[in-house]
Amino acid sequence: MNRQDYIGRCGNCRHFETDAYISDYTKYYCGWYGAYFYPSDSCDHYSETTTSTCYITTIVCDILGYDDDCESLNILRDFRNNVLQKNIKYTPLLMEYDVIGPKISQYIKEDYSNNHDKTLCEAFYQKYIIPTVNLVKDKKDEAAIKKYCEMVTNLKDYFGITDTKIVVNDYDVSCGGHGYLKKIFNNNH
Repeated sequence: MNRQDYIGRCGNCRHFETDAYISDYTKYYCGWYGAYFYPSDSCDHYSETTTSTCYITTIVCDILGYDDDCESLNILRDFRNNVLQKNIKYTPLLMEYDVIGPKISQYIKEDYSNNHDKTLCEAFYQKYIIPTVNLVKDKKDEAAIKKYCEMVTNLKDYFGITDTKIVVNDYDVSCGGHGYLKKIFNNNH
């Protein structure tokens, strides 16, 4: 079976980590709850594979139409996983992304749905995302982080986001930077 066979169920959720083929009788890992579930299970945190709380993915995939496994996103994910998550000094950066990322993502989606104009996303893609990717490729980590932070500041300014005080207890930096806060699994999945 494929993901489309599980509309509204875990098997079609973006947090359900598996390949295209899914077996009804196998449990798969849920990246949100950090536990294993059957594809026919459901919860109150279902999120379709076509939407994102990660605003970079929202810009690149949901609005501009690039594939989720495009080179730019893969480079940024690799950078997050192998540089940012490996150094505790980047915890505030990852935490900010996880706390305000869903809010920015929602504003971007609303902005686009109101006017169907890709200009904002194209501008951020060309001015910030591509240069950040190129800096990462050139192994200029601090310059890449600076360019990324410039983008975040401009997005917060553009959407009028002023409340950016971030306090998260028990933050797991090894899972940080996905555009959502990983929740601790409980039996009420």
